[in-house]
This record gives sequence, structure tokens and C-alpha cells, in this order.
Amino acid sequence: MNTRLTLNLLMLIGVLVLVAVVFYKPGIEPPKEVPPLTTLKRDRVSKIEIVRADGGVTLERTQQGWQVAGPVPLAADKTQIDALLTFVEARPERSYAANTLDLAKLKLVPAQYTVRFDSTEIHFGDTDPLEGLRYVQLGDQVHLIMDSYQSILQGKRTQFASRKLLPDGADIVALDLPKLKLTKQDKGWKVEPAPEKLSADAPQKLVQAWNSASALWVRDYQKAESQPVSITLADSKRIDFELRSSDGERVLARPDLGVQYQLPEDMAKPLFELDVPEEEPKAQDAPSFKVDVN
Repeated sequence: MNTRLTLNLLMLIGVLVLVAVVFYKPGIEPPKEVPPLTTLKRDRVSKIEIVRADGGVTLERTQQGWQVAGPVPLAADKTQIDALLTFVEARPERSYAANTLDLAKLKLVPAQYTVRFDSTEIHFGDTDPLEGLRYVQLGDQVHLIMDSYQSILQGKRTQFASRKLLPDGADIVALDLPKLKLTKQDKGWKVEPAPEKLSADAPQKLVQAWNSASALWVRDYQKAESQPVSITLADSKRIDFELRSSDGERVLARPDLGVQYQLPEDMAKPLFELDVPEEEPKAQDAPSFKVDVN
């Protein structure tokens, strides 16, 4: 083996040793995985209570899905519930013994907010001025976590309400709108008043629009001049709305639930109008030619 080949082999061995040292880090223990804040499993939580000075919000898991508790329960928004449930599995950035900190200075006593996941109680305090992490207390430990829950914890009852106008799986058999009425019959949909032109799938498209419609916002109900809208389902249940227009939007209010759904005009339009079939393009007259016989 010549000298050049030996030198190349030694250099290769040296590089491989360096790679092994960097990758495996002999003698250095890998950092331990930080455990989540709680031992709760998100699919096992059955009740969430947000306690605030204004009374807060209570959310409960039922056979019909999550609901916002109250005198009249509201179907809950799945996105909001999922965002809250991520907290039980969140991992803290740092943790301290509660008795080593000034809890009042951190606004943990009294807490700004308290959230109970079933019987597990978590207090929310101030944020760290350097990193913007939120102080939370769970038992005798204070943790610093990413501050991604503040806006949810401040939300009113209506913020947690589902934005869908109708319950999931609603089987519509009649629509009574201000200028239009649809009734399901054996051979299809009866439309009143019958339009001059109607595409075969227009009634079903209108029904599907109601089944999939969601508002941008849900607000507390406010009484105002309105027009009646009613939806009848296959189980004979009737859902009554109050319809009104305001500043480029449509409001569909549910006085029985104490809420109103607010949709921009362009989102609401498909709920109140049938599709108009496109007109066939008119055939153009064939061009005429004059023949000069001279």
C-alpha cells in the first residue's frame, strides 16, 4: 500500500469518527422529553369551565356533541373546542415550584382566568415580559407556556357557539322564504311561485346551501324589524328565523336560542334565490353575399 493511499484511508477514518461523535454525542445524555401539563386525554374530557369575573362559559360533552351550557344550550363550535382541548396536552417551556414565586405579582392570586377540565383546575396569570410566555399554575407547580389561549379565554358565550345555521344531518322537507316556498314531494320539489325557467337541480342546490351554511359571526339576539323564515325537517321539527338586512349583510336571528347569525350579502344570497338556468346562445344568422352578375 503506497503512502498516498494510506493517508487517504486515515483521513476517511478520521472523518467518519468525527461524524459519529457529532451524531451520537458519546457521554452526553439526550435531553429528557418534557411531560405535558396534565395527564388528561382530550377525548376523555367531558366538561370545560372558563371562570372569569363576568361569570365565564361552561362547555359540556353530550350525546349530541359539545354544547355551550345555559338556559337554552347551544351547539358548540368544533374549532373552538379543539383549540381548548390542545391545552391539556401542551408542554411547558419551563416549570417552577409555586412556593418559590410571588404568585400575586404574577397575577396568579387572584388568577386572571381559571379553566377546569373536569376536576383539573388551571389558573392563568400574567405573561413573562422577555419571552411573552404565559404563567399558569397547576397544583403546586407554575409553568411557562406559549401564550396562544388568551383570545379564547376572553370569548363570550356566543363565540363558542356553532356558526352552522342548521344542525348536522338536518333533513329538510320544506323551506318558507320571503319570496319563495319549497316543499318536498314524492317526485321532487314543489316550488311556489313556479318560475318561468327552472333547472332540474336548482331546488336541491338551494336545500344543500341551507344544510352547509355557516355564519361568519354569532352574536347575542337583538330584536328588530324582520321577515319570517322557517325550515321544516323530516321529524316535523320547525326552525324559525327572523331575517333582516343591515350594512351589506344578512342577519338570521333565532330568538328561541337568544342568538343571531350574521352573513355577508354574497354568502347569504344562495340561501334565498334559485339558480337561474343559463340561456342558450342565440344562433347567428348566416352572412349573406351579393353576387355581381355584371
